[in-house]
Amino acid sequence: MNLKKKVFAACFLFLILISFGVKLIEFDNPFSGFHQKRQLDNVVAIENYFLEGVELKRRTTSGSYVLFELPVYQAIVAYLSSSLNDVLFFARSVNLVFAFLSIFLIFKISEALFDFKTAIYAPLFFAFAPLNLSYHRAVMMDISSVFFCLAATWLLIAHLNNINKFWHLPLFVLAGCLSVVTKPLYFFPVGAIALTNFINQYQSPFPVNAINYIKKNLGLVVSFILITATMLGWIWVVGSVNESGSMLDLLKNWSFLLAPKYYALLVFRFTLLILNPFTFLLFIVGMMVILSRYRDKDSIALPFLIPLYFLFFGQANFPHEYYALIMVPYCSLVAGVGAAWLEGILVSNNLIINRKWTL
Repeated sequence: MNLKKKVFAACFLFLILISFGVKLIEFDNPFSGFHQKRQLDNVVAIENYFLEGVELKRRTTSGSYVLFELPVYQAIVAYLSSSLNDVLFFARSVNLVFAFLSIFLIFKISEALFDFKTAIYAPLFFAFAPLNLSYHRAVMMDISSVFFCLAATWLLIAHLNNINKFWHLPLFVLAGCLSVVTKPLYFFPVGAIALTNFINQYQSPFPVNAINYIKKNLGLVVSFILITATMLGWIWVVGSVNESGSMLDLLKNWSFLLAPKYYALLVFRFTLLILNPFTFLLFIVGMMVILSRYRDKDSIALPFLIPLYFLFFGQANFPHEYYALIMVPYCSLVAGVGAAWLEGILVSNNLIINRKWTL
């Protein structure tokens, strides 16, 4: 690696570290950040796990016990904590580790779906997304769920690109199962990409094409069956344990579609939380580039899965902005495509100096 490449790599890592430096502000303050009640609920649960051992039901600040997600994140923090005084430190630190690993996965996904330029821009946009700056150090399991989904996305894309490693599908099943038992709706992008791959290979008649696809991708189909069975089984367990409420309630009320406030919130969140005003413009450009240049590629799923996520799960997203955390990496991918395209235009018009994007 020559000096220029070393300087480029150092600058890239320095920018990533700056984003994490922002997330360390008031790191030891238990009342810092958004959704304080939710964070305090998790702190209480982790402290109980530390003192009494891990249980599926999570104790809340009100004293009640609920079960919604498998407490993977909470159990990891409780295991790592050496005392009650360390719980908050490890709760925030574990999420920062998941966030850092997510940046690496976005780099790999971007490189596999698009090119190296996009793989540079997308992780930076993800690291500095306002929603991530606010929530990456929060005491919430959503950051780990995003990581599980991104891991499943990368393993799926690697398999579809015929990078057949013997460990891809077993790890895909593990990541997928962890995703659906912690936050089922966060697995939606993975299913959308797999469905797009099937549609891109579609040939009439449907039954013959479906059978041929299953034969060609038997391991992947079995993997999705296992993940789906795990998700449905967990939803049944949650519904059986809790006295009221169910994960499926998120799909029962569609009145939000008639609420102007919901669309105003989407505009606000896309321009100031999921992205910022500059990256939002790049996102719009990226959407058009993907729709025009990647119609026969699996990446064509991105312009559709993003709006469909907010359509299908709008009831959850309406009152809680953190449900949009799973869309930040995929929106950052699209914005990265827009940035890479814009750079190409500027270079071709001699407005900026061409650079080699290799490390």
